[in-house]
Amino acid sequence: MSRNTKTRLLDEAEQLFADRGMDATSVRDVTNAAEANVASVKFHFGNKQGLVTAVFLRRLRPLMEKRQQNLSDLRGRDVPPEVEDLLQAFLAPLIEMSRETAPGTQAFLRLFARTLVEPAPFIEDVFLEEFGPYTQAYFQAFAEVITHIPKSELADRLDFMIGTIGHALSDPVRRKLAHRTADGGGSNYDENLLKHLIHFVLTGLTAPAA
Repeated sequence: MSRNTKTRLLDEAEQLFADRGMDATSVRDVTNAAEANVASVKFHFGNKQGLVTAVFLRRLRPLMEKRQQNLSDLRGRDVPPEVEDLLQAFLAPLIEMSRETAPGTQAFLRLFARTLVEPAPFIEDVFLEEFGPYTQAYFQAFAEVITHIPKSELADRLDFMIGTIGHALSDPVRRKLAHRTADGGGSNYDENLLKHLIHFVLTGLTAPAA
């Protein structure tokens, strides 16, 4: 089935933003790749910021919905969740996404990693509006079980966690090479990613206060 113009614009923008960065990619770059005219961006998204926003929300909304459902399931249990449970609920949907082989999904993960070092200021406002309540819900859940450090330090540690996740998922080739160096194979580079990532982040989150 052929892609409609809006989908083509989103797909090509996602790929170009991941490869070049958002600032280095013009609207005309996107429309040329999508075989569309410049007016189509205005029609579907308003402007370049609207296009960038749509690229992020297309992937992040379903991801956040899965995370919210996971947290709701944990809250509904008879036993309060532990830190590892919360990390599983938070990380599993993203790891699941990282295992999708579609080029667009992989491009988005690279784009996500790029935004950690090349943030777009207006995206912050979008995230606050779209995902503020969800972010606050997870922060509160972590704060309820990690009680031995101040909330300000916990906020920093959770921010460090996001950076770790972005790095871990940004380049599967790098991970594969690291495993090849370690075990001579590299074929199992993704097999234990979630387990190892949770263990690494868990140690940092629960360490004694600085």
